[in-house]
Amino acid sequence: MKRTRRTLGMAAVGLWLVLALGSPAWAAVGVIETTAGETLEGQLAEEFVFLESPIVGQLTLAANQVTRVTISPGKVELAGGDVLSGTIKNELIHFTTEFAAVAIRTDKVRSLTVKDVTLPAGAPGGVEVRLRNGDQVRGALTFDRAARPSVGVSTSYAGTVSVALGEIADIQSTGDQYLVTMRDGSRLTGAITNAFFVLRTAYGELVLPRAAIASFTFPKTVKK
Repeated sequence: MKRTRRTLGMAAVGLWLVLALGSPAWAAVGVIETTAGETLEGQLAEEFVFLESPIVGQLTLAANQVTRVTISPGKVELAGGDVLSGTIKNELIHFTTEFAAVAIRTDKVRSLTVKDVTLPAGAPGGVEVRLRNGDQVRGALTFDRAARPSVGVSTSYAGTVSVALGEIADIQSTGDQYLVTMRDGSRLTGAITNAFFVLRTAYGELVLPRAAIASFTFPKTVKK
């Protein structure tokens, strides 16, 4: 482990000594950059990162799958490539350095980078969803809240067409309309009638409102 900077102004960044720190269930090497521009390297003792997303609500993310956290603006980057933005709800980040065990107030942290991460075992699905706010998530797309295993496309020439999820290769937003490309090369343009889509990810089930979605990219092959 590289030597931690010992010149960190502990009073200035609101560090508190942890009087009794038990052995954490998980710990990895991490680097914290403070709002004062200083860095601190040590063992991260947090098990979870709590994120409040304006799109999908409260999320509890396993810290051993997180590669980077930015506090303001709040953003979490995950080992599987997902990026989620929102408000970081952790009040403190517990950290063990060469010289002390500390708890750092989150509002005094600019970013946290984790060096040892674990790809989630058996992460479901391969549908990549990009949201209008720039977030990207990947998982198994299931049904909307009406339990329809298909995407409804309201066209100007054939009314509403119901397209089975397994037949779709790609869906791209074109303003208020969507371009739906099928695996056989066919294309439909129209409004998506599904109000919500449900995505099963390695860290939970996300209910994604249609209005928040910019595009879907489906895996090249699917099991029928």
